[in-house]
Parts: sequence; structure tokens; C-alpha cells
Amino acid sequence: MAGLRPWEFQGRVHAGAVIGWVHKPAAFIIEKRLGRGKLVATTFRLHQEAPDVDPLATALYDGLLALATRP
Repeated sequence: MAGLRPWEFQGRVHAGAVIGWVHKPAAFIIEKRLGRGKLVATTFRLHQEAPDVDPLATALYDGLLALATRP
């Protein structure tokens, strides 16, 4: 997720990258409060393979679900 304004990064960025000297920040996993709920979004492709074929994708997906349901 690139091209976001600085105020849009006010949520938690759980995975990201910066190119150059703090230029062009990009987030791969974000968590942001929205009203009484929250949004957890990722740009990682977690469904390219059948479930449980890629153990890393499965673990990351399970972690994202846990993060999304945590109060």
C-alpha cells in the first residue's frame, strides 16, 4: 500500500518498507481503528496456493485473523 498520505499511517503498520532516505513509505500489513471496529489489511498474496500448502502463508493468515479479532 503505497501513495498514502502521512496521516493515513496513523494506524499500526505491522510490516512495511521505506525506499531511500525515508522516502516512499509502503505498508504491507496495516491495522487501523475505524469507529468502534478496526481494519486489518495486507498486500501479501496469501491465497495463491491451496490452504496449508504454504506454511508461512498459513501462519501469516492465522496471525492476521487473530489480530483482526483481538479487541
